Parts: sequence; C-alpha cells; structure tokens
Amino acid sequence: MTYIPRNAESRLKYFARGYPVVAVTGPRESGKSTLVRHAFPKHPYVSLENLDQTEFAETDSRDFLNQFTEGAILDEAQRCPALFSYLQTRVDERQQPGEFILPGSQQFGLLSGITQSLAGRAALLTLLPMAYDELQRAERVGRNLDKILFDGAYPPIFDRELEPHPWHGNYVRTYLEHDVRQLINVQDLATFQRGALFESWVISELLKARYNAGETSNLYFWRDRSGNEVDLLIDHGTQLSPPEIKSGQTINQDYFKGLEFWQKLAGDTAEKAWLVYGGDSRQIRSDVTVLPWHEINSEQVVI
Repeated sequence: MTYIPRNAESRLKYFARGYPVVAVTGPRESGKSTLVRHAFPKHPYVSLENLDQTEFAETDSRDFLNQFTEGAILDEAQRCPALFSYLQTRVDERQQPGEFILPGSQQFGLLSGITQSLAGRAALLTLLPMAYDELQRAERVGRNLDKILFDGAYPPIFDRELEPHPWHGNYVRTYLEHDVRQLINVQDLATFQRGALFESWVISELLKARYNAGETSNLYFWRDRSGNEVDLLIDHGTQLSPPEIKSGQTINQDYFKGLEFWQKLAGDTAEKAWLVYGGDSRQIRSDVTVLPWHEINSEQVVI
C-alpha cells in the first residue's frame, strides 16, 4: 500500500510544535490514522478499538499513559473517556509539544473529551477524504470528470485499488446507517443519498482546502424569500465572495443570473464573483471569473 501525501500534513506538524495534544477528526476511512502514523513515525501507535488496550486505559489510566515516555498516537481515544483527565495532568506536568496525537472518527465524542479536559492544550484538525490536487500529484486521477465523481475520494479506493461501487455501498451500510443516523437521525436514507453530485464535489473541495489549512468552514448558502439564490457565499470577514456552481459543460447566460442579483444587492461587500462549471475553458469576464472544474484548487479560488 503506497502512502499518498496529504495537504494537511504540514499543518498537523505545525500544530504539534505548539500544542501538547493534537486531535485529528473526520469521517471513517478518510485517512486519519495513516496520516498521523506517517507524520510521527517515532510515536508508538495504540488503537483503543482494541478491547485489551481499552480495558487497560479505563481501569488504570495513569499507568497506561506512563508506558509512553515520549508520547504516543492514541487512536479512537474517545472510546475511553476516563483517559482525558489523566492526559490533562500528564501534559500539564511535562509541557512537551506534540506529545499525544489523537485521531478519532467519532468527532463529537472526541471533541467532548477535549473541551472538558484539554481546552487550551489541544489543537484540532479536521481531515476529509482526498482532495483533487492530492490525487493529481499522486497521478491517481486524470481529467475525466464523470470518473472522478464516480470513484469518489476515499483513500482505500486508491491505496488498495478497490472497485468504487461495492466499497461505497458497504460504506453507506456501515458508516452512514450507523454513525450518521445516530448523530442526526436520518429518517429517509434514499433522500439522503440523492443531494447534487457535482455541486457537492465542488463544495467538498473548498471545505478540504479550509480544513487542510487548519481553518474552520466559512461557507454559507444564500436564498431570499423570493427564491433568488447563489450556491455559496464565502465569508472573508469584511467581504463575501459568491461562487456559483454549474455542472453543464457549456456556459449558459442563465448561469450568471443569481450572481448578478447578488452583486447588485451586496454592493461594496461583494468580492468579485466566480463560477465553476463542468467544462474545460477559463473565461475572465468584467465581473465574474469562470473556472473549469479541474481548476477548483487554483489560485483564482480564494477561500
């Protein structure tokens, strides 16, 4: 299995130089464990999905942590809530940056332990599946948009050269039907699995860029009571950037209606708009930059 370098690795190491604990959250199979083990090869790795390790950590947390004189990677630490108060004592005593790395797929459980016991001591990084430019650099994708959308971006598909369709089917039956339903009580999985594919891909790429840089989401959807809308608003603090997303391969003048309405409404708070579409040519217009889908990670996209 070949490791595909992740954009988040530099930010992960940066956090580890300033915080004693770094938590890496995100969906299952997004590559969290692989990333942290590659970034910190000298740290012992322990999975708390292992029942023997969990029992040790729960019943004797102090001695469990004392095994690791130079720190460790504690995978799925949220499975052992008792551990977090002992982690607090340990890192306060030693003041050693990057001592413990905590990857975990149950984001809310992990965040609960951090906010209760490790506030101010832990940095948080969210890792989503592979970004398009990561797969490009690794020469795992071409310029076939339909194939990219079909394959998805989860690392096992590329690391283990799995067929996307059965893998995604199994993923839905396990992760989505169990974990997501527990969190948000999804009632209709058929509706849940239908939501616009190209638009979702573009938005996920923008989110990945934010999260890989250690930032939180600044993406919003806007629609007024009359039905005027733009697909996204990117909040830059003092100004709002309105991207529009269209899957068609040919530029249509109707694509710009929402952007034109928004720009008139927003006035000075509107940054220059841009549009991502399913075609291959870039256009620079007076008030809109039109980008082909494969330039979603370009310098033109300011997030």
